[in-house]
Amino acid sequence: MTLPLSVSSDSFGNVLLLIFHAVFATAIAMVNGCVLIAILMTHSLRRENRFIFMVSTSISDCLVGLGWYYEGIFDVKDLPYPTKNGTFYILSTLTGVSMIILVAAQVERYIAVTSPFTYEKITRGRTITVCIVLWTWAYGMAVPINLFKDSEIVIKMHSITTLVTTVFTIFVMLVLNIKLFLIAKNQLKRDPPSLERENKKSSIQLIIVVSSTFLMCWTPALFLPFVCNMLGKCIISQNDATNIFAILMKSSSLATPVLYINGSSALKDAILKTVWRPCCIFTHK
Repeated sequence: MTLPLSVSSDSFGNVLLLIFHAVFATAIAMVNGCVLIAILMTHSLRRENRFIFMVSTSISDCLVGLGWYYEGIFDVKDLPYPTKNGTFYILSTLTGVSMIILVAAQVERYIAVTSPFTYEKITRGRTITVCIVLWTWAYGMAVPINLFKDSEIVIKMHSITTLVTTVFTIFVMLVLNIKLFLIAKNQLKRDPPSLERENKKSSIQLIIVVSSTFLMCWTPALFLPFVCNMLGKCIISQNDATNIFAILMKSSSLATPVLYINGSSALKDAILKTVWRPCCIFTHK
């Protein structure tokens, strides 16, 4: 069976929409791929816990970009239930993985600044273990609904669990953002000027900007069902490609690595050294 396109290609506007989704998917995959390659190929970055979290979000976001070739170009509706040409919640769970990894990164920065002695126990191996556990937990939540997809009880339980988890996670992100902002504004100012203080301050500012941007991309889609139920004004989309809220959520997968690059000079230098410079040499040959 041939899968239809998300929109018919009989008009110029629809063709532009298809091109947009192709470019959008390529941009997400390429930018995250650059971040991923640069960190994995740079030993000094791999030793820092915060870059381990960047690796994890870059993997999930890169897969989001690759998956958008399918979800954005073809007639696909992965969420909400009932799905249409769905991916068994594989693609939709990827953005959820990015969200919980960002929360873990916020917690890591908070502990690094407020409890340096406790932070010494957070080794690189334990950080990697946390990322693996979060990935396993996120996809573990999708197993019951795929095994019992015809059960209304399982679907309702999964929907409620996902909503509660998402709301709770966003609340934690907001609280941590406020705490980290106050730390960057007040606590670090009391420390004597040093390179370590500036590194801590810049890393805190970066995670605040990244998580805030993520929240701005996610919040409209999260509260849309509440507005729909209370006001009776619902926006019904034929598929994810024509759902502005789904596109906005996916845009966080592009904004996150761009902010990583702009906010970290070490990462920017690593990308230049390990990705762009070799590519330029190869192109010139």
